[in-house]
Amino acid sequence: MLERAFSRAILCFTHSALSHFGVLLTDWGVGCIIYESMTGISPFYVEGMDQIMLFKAIASGDFNFPRKPMSNESKMIIRDFLEVDPSNRLGSLAGGLKDIYRHPWFHDVDWVKLRKQQITAPWVPEIKDPLSNANFRDWSKMPDKEKVKVPAISPEEQALFETF
Repeated sequence: MLERAFSRAILCFTHSALSHFGVLLTDWGVGCIIYESMTGISPFYVEGMDQIMLFKAIASGDFNFPRKPMSNESKMIIRDFLEVDPSNRLGSLAGGLKDIYRHPWFHDVDWVKLRKQQITAPWVPEIKDPLSNANFRDWSKMPDKEKVKVPAISPEEQALFETF
C-alpha cells in the first residue's frame, strides 16, 4: 500500500517534470528520486564513504537495495533508470517515453486521467499557513555551518581557481 502511494506520488512528479523540463530532467535522476523516496537513503552513498568513493560508485552504477521489502516492479524500474549506459536506460530506447508509460511499475495508472489532473494525491498535507514548516523535519539541532570557523584560503590555493 505504501509502495503504491510512493509510486503514484513519484508518477505525478515524473510526468509533470518530463512534460515541463524534458531532457533537462534525466531519466537517471528519476531513478534516484524513486529510490530515495522509497528507501529514505541515497542509492549510491554508504556510511563512511568519502566523496571520491561516492563518485566512483555513481560512475560505475554500484548500488544495492536495502533489506526493507520492495516489489520486483520497483526494483526493476530503479535498475532500468539507473542503467550506467544512457543509451540503454528506460526512456532512451526505441520506445522512448512509451517504454516508461508501459513499465509494470505503472500498470494501474490511468494516463488519460493523469494528463487531465483527475488523479487524487495519495496524501495531502494539512497546511494552516503558507509559511509553515510543520511538515518538514526539525533541523534546528544541526550545527550552524555559518558559525563554524574555516581557515582562510592561501593566495596559492586561491590561484588554483582563477580560471574556474
